[in-house]
Amino acid sequence: MKVAIYLRVSTDKQSVGSQKHAIENYVQRQNWEIVAEYSDIESAVKRRAGREQLFADALKHKFDAVVVFRFDRFARSLKDLLEGLELFRQCQVDFISISEEVNTSTPAGRFMFQLIGAMAEFERSILIERTKIGLAAARAKGKKLGRPRVFVDRQNVIKMRQEGESLRAIAQKEGCSAASIMRILKVD
Repeated sequence: MKVAIYLRVSTDKQSVGSQKHAIENYVQRQNWEIVAEYSDIESAVKRRAGREQLFADALKHKFDAVVVFRFDRFARSLKDLLEGLELFRQCQVDFISISEEVNTSTPAGRFMFQLIGAMAEFERSILIERTKIGLAAARAKGKKLGRPRVFVDRQNVIKMRQEGESLRAIAQKEGCSAASIMRILKVD
């Protein structure tokens, strides 16, 4: 089987060496071939170039499986993990975490993935339900929901526009969006 490995550490003071060594030993025992390696050295950054390239190559079917040291080295949250695993599932790429002993190419691994997915879906449903209850309670107490209204002086907007001000500059002065200024100017 052709596999890709993904490694991540949180700071540049750390090394991916121990993860890589453990993964290489695992892959060697399975008689698999490492065809690609991806790594990221960052923590709080939303965009991870190595992980994004891993996803792009999975879409191109460059490997059969992705091997990671642990779930938390691959994903920062359950949602993040499930989204990644779903992409791999759609690409028919298996996911193997050697520390948690989860391998989606096996029946037990697929079951574990489905169980995790069901729990995440249940958690999302409960969150949505709580949000709806909270919003209903706030409305019942007479609270106004949503963004506060911004009152814009239409005559002032027209005057600034006639003086050659840009929509963006007018919007900034009035504390609203350029789209709102466009709507105000279109009304006659």
